Amino acid sequence: MDAKGELAFNMATCYKNTGKLADYKTRRLKAKEFALPESPYYQQIIDAAF
Repeated sequence: MDAKGELAFNMATCYKNTGKLADYKTRRLKAKEFALPESPYYQQIIDAAF
């Protein structure tokens, strides 16, 4: 599940950088949903204001 969160986070970043904000918002929510709260990666998602 954590790998899916990381992938969604990376995709969100790409969408944001290319100006595709609707896709960015979707992937941002998926990243938070998929990442395990006890993982260090979850904290990175929270720090990025997801």
